Amino acid sequence: VNRYRLDKDTLSVSRFELEASAAFGPVSHSTIYARYDAQPLLGYFTQRAGILQNASVRVNQNWTVSGSVRYDFTREAIDLALLSLSYVDDCFAIAVQYYVDKVLSGNTTTDHRFLFRLNLRTLGGIGLDQTGSR
Repeated sequence: VNRYRLDKDTLSVSRFELEASAAFGPVSHSTIYARYDAQPLLGYFTQRAGILQNASVRVNQNWTVSGSVRYDFTREAIDLALLSLSYVDDCFAIAVQYYVDKVLSGNTTTDHRFLFRLNLRTLGGIGLDQTGSR
């Protein structure tokens, strides 16, 4: 899959993503390469490029374990890691996630986050987010 955005004035590519994915039984994997021009309104003052690896294993009909890692080519470092455990059935879904994100917006900080999500299929959902930065 390929996604891109063109600059409205020059028609040059300002955003480019290329994705490949595969599934083998209960195991799935995807790789996304992305390149983005500077986005100063979002706090990104230079061009960024990186690769994101996602993998998941369906343990049984209801349980899935997944993880992701993103490598930033510009900074030559891993800047995102995510680990998730989820349960889904016909009535509700529950997920617990932990991720570490090195955010670049003027200063480099490391954001550690635990997320908990509960969705009741016919009633709605609720989420809880606990953040800690270092």
